[in-house]
Amino acid sequence: MMNQIVLLDVAAKAAEMAQKDPYGLIMTLVAVSVVFFSLFLLQLCYRFIGWLSTREKKPAAAKKMPAAEAEVAAAIATALSLENGGETQAAIALALHRYLSESLHDRESYIITIKRK
Repeated sequence: MMNQIVLLDVAAKAAEMAQKDPYGLIMTLVAVSVVFFSLFLLQLCYRFIGWLSTREKKPAAAKKMPAAEAEVAAAIATALSLENGGETQAAIALALHRYLSESLHDRESYIITIKRK
C-alpha cells in the first residue's frame, strides 16, 4: 500500500516535470551548475591546503643568533669590508647558499624495495 502511494507520487511529479520542461533543459542546467559549483569549491579547498603547506615558517634558531656566532659574523664582515676584491664574498655566499639549501632537505630516491621473507 505504501509503495503504491510513493510510486503514484513519483509518477505525478515526473509528469509535472515533463509538462513544465519537455526537453529537460532545466534539469540539465541544474545538474551542470551543481557539478561546476562543486568543482569550484574543491578547487578553492585544494588551493587553500596548498597555500597552508607551502607557506614558509621561520625556524626558531634563525630568530636569535648566539653571542659567539655574532662575534664571528662581525669579524667576517669586518675582514670582508677591508678586502678589495669580490671573490671572497662570492665564495662565502656560495658556500652559505649550498650549505643552507642542501642541509634543509634530504634527498629521496623514490624507490620502494620489498623484501620477501
